[in-house]
Amino acid sequence: MSKSNIISRAVVTALRAMVIALVCMLSAAETATGGVQSEVDSLIALGDASPIEKRSEIYNDICWLLRNTDAEMALDYGQKALETAKKTGNSFEETKAYSFIGVCYRNMTQYNEAFQYYTEGLEVAKKYDYKDQIAYLHIDLGNLYLYHNDYTRASSELITALESAEALGDSMILSFCYLNLGRVALETGRYKNSHNYLQKSLDIRTEMNASPSLVAVVKKYIGDLLMAEKEYDDALDYYSDAVSDRGELKDLALIAGVYLNMSQCYMSTNRVDSALECAKLSLATSKKQGSRYSICMAYRTLGDIYKSMGNLPSALEQYGIVMTYSDTTLGSETQARLNNMEYQLDKLKKEREIDLMKKDQQLRQVYVIAGIIFIVMLVGLIIVLVKKNTQKEIANRLLEAQRDEIALKSSEIASQRDTLERQNEDLGAQRTMLMAQQKEIRDSIVYARRIQFAVLPSDTLLRQYFADAFILYRPRDVVSGDFYWMYDDKETFCLVVADCTGHGVPGAFMSMLGVSALNEIIIRDKTRNPGTALDMLRDRVKHLLHQNVDDEETPHDGMDAGLVIIDKEHRSLEFAGAFIPLLCIRDHQEISISATRNPIGVYVNEEPFATNRFELRKDDMLYMTSDGYSSQFGGPNNKKLKPSGYKKAVMDNCDKPMPAQKAELERILLDWQGDNEQTDDVLVIGVKI
Repeated sequence: MSKSNIISRAVVTALRAMVIALVCMLSAAETATGGVQSEVDSLIALGDASPIEKRSEIYNDICWLLRNTDAEMALDYGQKALETAKKTGNSFEETKAYSFIGVCYRNMTQYNEAFQYYTEGLEVAKKYDYKDQIAYLHIDLGNLYLYHNDYTRASSELITALESAEALGDSMILSFCYLNLGRVALETGRYKNSHNYLQKSLDIRTEMNASPSLVAVVKKYIGDLLMAEKEYDDALDYYSDAVSDRGELKDLALIAGVYLNMSQCYMSTNRVDSALECAKLSLATSKKQGSRYSICMAYRTLGDIYKSMGNLPSALEQYGIVMTYSDTTLGSETQARLNNMEYQLDKLKKEREIDLMKKDQQLRQVYVIAGIIFIVMLVGLIIVLVKKNTQKEIANRLLEAQRDEIALKSSEIASQRDTLERQNEDLGAQRTMLMAQQKEIRDSIVYARRIQFAVLPSDTLLRQYFADAFILYRPRDVVSGDFYWMYDDKETFCLVVADCTGHGVPGAFMSMLGVSALNEIIIRDKTRNPGTALDMLRDRVKHLLHQNVDDEETPHDGMDAGLVIIDKEHRSLEFAGAFIPLLCIRDHQEISISATRNPIGVYVNEEPFATNRFELRKDDMLYMTSDGYSSQFGGPNNKKLKPSGYKKAVMDNCDKPMPAQKAELERILLDWQGDNEQTDDVLVIGVKI
């Protein structure tokens, strides 16, 4: 390489390092998801106020905006768009809804459902001859086959879409076809074809002045191609260019993936410091996105980097965090400790097994060598006996020496085996000690359950004010992250339903913090405005957990809550909620009082909690619930029960006394759950005025 080329490469490397440093300084201030949420909130308000003929288009826009950030919410709006389009006879929006719903199911890895909606959408598109939608749906099917590594069918679908796009002269559809054909070629090792397809897609989108996200995704895949070809510096150029306009990118999954691949490129070229910075950026972006898979991959990569640096304690810490994302019957923090101990024992056992295999292999090699030597010596002995009978004594002494050497090596190997057996006995003793520690931890958690239930108010306090009421409380683990709180004085009755971050031991700790803070805010400080009380509760949680929205490493723990305060004299109700709404049933009619879309804890788009007031009537029925009931998996298709299922269960049984309603709600939940594990803590409270 010439001196000028070396200098140019050094300059590029230095500039890239400056870009990474700049992104690190600015990443705390990025609010890409905030922009999407603001746009979604505006569209939701517009959709509710628009004529029914316009709603399917608006609901489709909401579904598309949320597909990569909140696939479940996007799916709900996609279904609304489909139902509205069918009612109004809008076949074009119906076709789009089928496609968008399929994308949501694909992002949720429910590929059978995605395939069903794609094919149904394709039938509608062909029926009405929507050529552009026919092309897009063939692209969707090609993507689905690509996820299943069925490259033959993927290519067939994409070529069909390409022919339609060429007939239409639609440059954007052509760019999608070339992009995905490039991905197929990359996965099948046809790197030259992949480069041609991807470059065509990039040229089209650049010429069209497409959005930064659309251009960035092509550059990302070109970077993947170059990394596969081991052209790491060129790959880094494309990756850096893909995220250079990060403020305009809304696809957090794309950003996290680019930084993770950049980290791997730097590791492949022994630039460990840069690899570490990119892995941290990938982790921070994955946390904003909320993808458990991306977070795990980032932590795993950090562990590999620390391991390569020789920093084994930090590496084990990262691997331990990956373990905490597995769902078990213990709390996440406790399970992480147990997993780490298990990991060390498994690692030690595997090392012993490897050593034993090596010794066995050495022993086999010794016997093979000894056998060869024996045969050679025997043949030589025969030749010597034939030729020179006088050399017999010398040959015998040489053979005896070889035998002694073999015996010595066999003795050494036997000694090593005895040592390994003793070490295995020590390993068994360590496992017995681990089981005892596990039992001690479980016993401690059971005792913590007794403490938690002692802190919760009894049903008697609820029935002192409401003659007809129920509390359905089903913790997922031994201890719960859901809790309820009540306070009754001469003028008011206060009721809180709360759902803390996580479940098990971490959730239980958060619930104790919440109960303590409510005692101070409601009882000691005599706060009687629900919105103000939740604002104060949020401040307490942020202060106690040292949360700072500008700090990427800040813990995002907190809780959702609903607070009802009833004025006994005027029979009026005030309510404020943090993601937990209030359901009122009056004369068999549903009255939903929505909550503020903010948690009790640190949040990017923080806003005050709104207080809602309305007059109560006799026989009004009030319900509050955590999300555990509606998020339970089960039913014929093993899906979530959803809020609509919860509301239907309440409406179908609202004529019954409250204890009977509780029994029916619990029966419906258990029938839906079937043989599945309970997904989350469950808390539902119902009262009758």
